[in-house]
Amino acid sequence: MRSSVHSFAAAAQLIILLYAAFAAGAHLVSSRSLQQQQQLAAVDEGRRHAVLQQLWRTPLALQSQDAHRMFRSGFKHELQGRNWRQLALKLATPGSNVTVAVFGGSVTVGHYPSCDNSSWVEEAWHWMQAAFPDVHFSFVHLGHGATSANVASLCYYQDLPPETDLVLVEYSLNGCGALQCLRISQPEVAAYENLLRKIILRAPHAALLSFAAFAWKIDEVGDKPPYTSVPNPFWNTGEDQHAILAKRYGVPMVSVRDALYDVLFYDDVAKAKLGMTRAEMMHDHVHPQLPGAHLYGAGFVAWAIRHLVTLELMHSSSHSGAPVLARQTHTRHIVGSRAAAGSSSSAGSSSGRSQRQLLYSYDSSSSSSSSSSGSDGAYSEDSSYLMVYNPHSPDPAKWQQADAPPPLPPFVSPRAAQQVDDDTYCAAGEDLSKHKVMNMGWKWVDEGRRTCSHPGCRKYGWTSKTPGSYIEFEFDSSKILSEEQARNGHAISLVMLFLRSHGNNPNDEQGSKYGMGTALITCVSGCECEPLKVDAVNTDRASELDTIRTTVSAHPHCRVRATILSETSSGGHKFRINGLALAPFNSALPMGRFDRMLFDKEYLVMVQRFDSMN
Repeated sequence: MRSSVHSFAAAAQLIILLYAAFAAGAHLVSSRSLQQQQQLAAVDEGRRHAVLQQLWRTPLALQSQDAHRMFRSGFKHELQGRNWRQLALKLATPGSNVTVAVFGGSVTVGHYPSCDNSSWVEEAWHWMQAAFPDVHFSFVHLGHGATSANVASLCYYQDLPPETDLVLVEYSLNGCGALQCLRISQPEVAAYENLLRKIILRAPHAALLSFAAFAWKIDEVGDKPPYTSVPNPFWNTGEDQHAILAKRYGVPMVSVRDALYDVLFYDDVAKAKLGMTRAEMMHDHVHPQLPGAHLYGAGFVAWAIRHLVTLELMHSSSHSGAPVLARQTHTRHIVGSRAAAGSSSSAGSSSGRSQRQLLYSYDSSSSSSSSSSGSDGAYSEDSSYLMVYNPHSPDPAKWQQADAPPPLPPFVSPRAAQQVDDDTYCAAGEDLSKHKVMNMGWKWVDEGRRTCSHPGCRKYGWTSKTPGSYIEFEFDSSKILSEEQARNGHAISLVMLFLRSHGNNPNDEQGSKYGMGTALITCVSGCECEPLKVDAVNTDRASELDTIRTTVSAHPHCRVRATILSETSSGGHKFRINGLALAPFNSALPMGRFDRMLFDKEYLVMVQRFDSMN
């Protein structure tokens, strides 16, 4: 009891010190939305104090003496996140309706029996409900097991409600387990940037928070016992490249690797600092049990939310001077009804106008989605308001209106830039069944976890294990590009979502019966495309949805066939298709010298040889 009193007293003292610092004019960030400043100022001091008191009274998952330092060490980028001031205002207003959405893979879905059918998302949700009892929370769970940012940026972002207030993104594990996320030009890193941009454009008022999980794997190295235990390398994650992107887009990041790498691999240290060992915390090296999910969600994520909201509520409204604010309009190509991109046989299903059936159109002239740049290069705040400073005059009254930059910063990854910002057409999961027009030997299946009732555990798709079997799908690829894009040489990507899995799992997929096979993807009618041969064996010991792309021509009745080949690298022939997508892209974008180096295979090989010689 005494320790609880001391903890609360220390927290209260910290709040007072923070408040004094900010009230004295501490400068958090240079650019502010005048509208939000005035709204936040309307939250009276009594209400602000009550909100902060309840916020800091709500316990975090870890109450040890070292907890604050540990949580703090897992927080990246002390920046003012995009739209966090607006979120703080809603959280401080009684009766507010706050919508929280989350993207991620199986770590986010959770709901393993050892996790008591929960996840870090639910644990963060329960904490938020306790910390802000006067707010009504709605959660939109867009997590899907065995998926990566690539799939989310093509498909799942379309299910994000435009009125969302907070988006949590977890995608630093899936797709990044075998050196796929070590350069900014790699496809999975580019997809993470595309996902951030799609989220910002679709839900322009939303605050974002990135959550980076880590694989707590240990390799046993040696020819014979006793083996040497080697922890998963610190760098073996997508987190570091994702952190570059998160900072650029004004997205704070939570890193359990940064906080726990020197703790969780050592049982005595973990027991002393966390009260549990790695085995007690984790279901396996990736998925947490309930204690781990509680630490992730009600610990690391909760600490970050508390930290960011406290900073916003403490920030003095005196910073809301009256600079001239420039406004930028951003328009995107609108592809009307998403059902129009489907086959003619399924056109009648468009009347439901579900979010997965419609391409969301957005014009930021009526919202707050453009960006301003802070001193550290991170874009932040509600970005339809830009303060443009005249360097020749120190007088804020002389701040001038000028042409505002685009609502998003320029692309960081040159590969991401090729995908442009326009909406895609996607038929994934159950939607894929509507586009089948011919089937010889394939079955419609759900290969998700039988013990899990969460929608994110479902894995719908078409599968076959028989060489020579084929299936055909029909789409309308004629409405993907605008007339201007077509004139400017943009092209259309045909993207297949398929299961890539290991062929040597002794329990599940081994040998001629279950091993993964090879399929040939061709365009057989209407449209034209370069044929693709796809080997579904994953060199990493993981099973996850992957994507493969080819360029396809525009046609209202584009028919695509997948055929199982007799050749195999695993001894088996299993192939599963979970979705098909159509996306505009522009491969003719100009690139500077260093960007070109990223795609110069001869140069990369030369660098690798130089490294090996030294």
